[in-house]
Amino acid sequence: MAIDDPPLKVAQDIIAAEKRHTGPKLAAKLVGALANFLPGGVSDLVKSALNQDESERLVYLFEILQREFLRTCDRVQLLASNDEEYRRYMHEEYPSLLLDGFRKAGRTRAKSRIARIAAILTNSIQNAKLQSADEIEEFLRIATELSDQDVVVLSQVRKLQGNVITGDGQRLSTKSWQDTDLKELGIGVAEVFSSAPKLENFGLIRQTDEYRRATSSPKPWPYALLPRGDRFLRYIHSQQNEV
Repeated sequence: MAIDDPPLKVAQDIIAAEKRHTGPKLAAKLVGALANFLPGGVSDLVKSALNQDESERLVYLFEILQREFLRTCDRVQLLASNDEEYRRYMHEEYPSLLLDGFRKAGRTRAKSRIARIAAILTNSIQNAKLQSADEIEEFLRIATELSDQDVVVLSQVRKLQGNVITGDGQRLSTKSWQDTDLKELGIGVAEVFSSAPKLENFGLIRQTDEYRRATSSPKPWPYALLPRGDRFLRYIHSQQNEV
């Protein structure tokens, strides 16, 4: 895939536009709000730092997308040549998702979150089955909100649950707290319960009915992965790897 071929050309145009306009506008707005509290020279330094920081984030996202698009270009071209609906999606819906991804990356501090944005944008064009643009947009938002710890907890729920995902909150695993390897993951029970409310709020997991009813010890593993959570994990992981 040449640099001037879509979707890489679209990404290149977006980063150029964002660097020219969005970054300076955002920086000027923030510095303007602080103008009454900061000396002029300090304000100029802050503005410069914000511009540079946002540009580096956008370049980082672009570099990941460039590598991934080049790796998957044969598959994308094959899908586009065989499917009119896929071509429509690439031309009419995907560019706006790319733009949304770049805008979110410009406001995201952690590189790991930017990498997850890139994975979603890449994986959303590698399947012959058309993806929901609305869901991809929502997953991009979720990717900017979840910390690395949140993703570890979500992945652990997926691992313990196995392959059955019903979404009804019923018992899906015979695992208990004693069966987990949280220490090896660098988290503990407290971290699980810290991340779980956020994951539940995004509709990725659900506390099981059995856990709520359990009174004896050891209590079962408390969370079940919902179908939406399974799809999110598949978007943020390379399709070359098992989730």
